[in-house]
Amino acid sequence: MIFKDKVLLSDNVLSGKYEEEKKLFEMLVFDYISYHACPNDCILYRGEYVDKDICMKCEHEMYRY
Repeated sequence: MIFKDKVLLSDNVLSGKYEEEKKLFEMLVFDYISYHACPNDCILYRGEYVDKDICMKCEHEMYRY
């Protein structure tokens, strides 16, 4: 109950805004890794795709936030 009332936003949901959620995770001391992704959800730009700028499946440019 304390977590919900003191940490999460109203309606028990995250904001959907990257910077606000990043601050929440930092405050809770969670370790996380952020990866770029294809806007069509084809791939994550990690592993063999880490140096690519275009999706190898749909040829869409990498989404950068």
